[in-house]
Amino acid sequence: MMNKPCMWAAMVCVLLGTAVSVNAGVIGIKDVASAVQGNSGIEDLTLSNYTVTAGSIQMLVVGLGSRKSLETESPIVAWGTQTLTRVPGTVSNRSTRSGIKASTAFYILPNVTAGTFNLSVDFTVSNVNTFPVITAMVLTDVEQSAPTIIGKGNGGGDTHSATVTTTQADQLIASMVLNSLNSNYSASSPMIAQVTDSGTTGTGVSGGLGTIDMPAPGTQTATWTSSAGQNWASTVVVFNPIPEPASLALLGLGGMMILRRGSRPE
Repeated sequence: MMNKPCMWAAMVCVLLGTAVSVNAGVIGIKDVASAVQGNSGIEDLTLSNYTVTAGSIQMLVVGLGSRKSLETESPIVAWGTQTLTRVPGTVSNRSTRSGIKASTAFYILPNVTAGTFNLSVDFTVSNVNTFPVITAMVLTDVEQSAPTIIGKGNGGGDTHSATVTTTQADQLIASMVLNSLNSNYSASSPMIAQVTDSGTTGTGVSGGLGTIDMPAPGTQTATWTSSAGQNWASTVVVFNPIPEPASLALLGLGGMMILRRGSRPE
């Protein structure tokens, strides 16, 4: 019988007739960047020459914040000519008697490949004073479907948080936060602040993108502390790792076959 080739780069060939399961590993994070528009009277924002480096099973993830509702304003987020999709249900708004003061949401571009293009946010309405903050990262070895586990928070003050419950091992929590004032952000453990950014002192906004690795399922709160808390909004989403791909079974010292769970030998 002819040996069949390994279909997964991470597989280890097993000898002596032992069948094993192979885990695809945890989600990787890279290519982190941000930009902020802290001046009034300007709607749009561009993160110039944003580079996605080569990697395995990648997704571009953008956390966006604004003083305008990202649901009502419906900005177009694009990397070059490729338009990102807003993850359904991720818009979190801080509303007061005078209107929306802070808004956050996540946008994704699955199956992204290496390249360098401008990452832009184009608000489709004529309103000014949008004060956008854009944060970006690339996830590797991640399921390409949109996240469905979502948490939101909004309020006033110095502590900004939102909570989610993960459902499987090795999921990744991502948190986007926006404060309607210029401030410095710090992330509370176990969250890692991947990037923070702020606009003009006194008139600008501030935002942050953070992540939490979840080796085991559980409930977790993503908490930020602001040096000048005001009206804020926060969104958290949960990304899934690539599922365990297959089991390997040795049919003899000279023959190997790949068996997916539930499949039969040919």
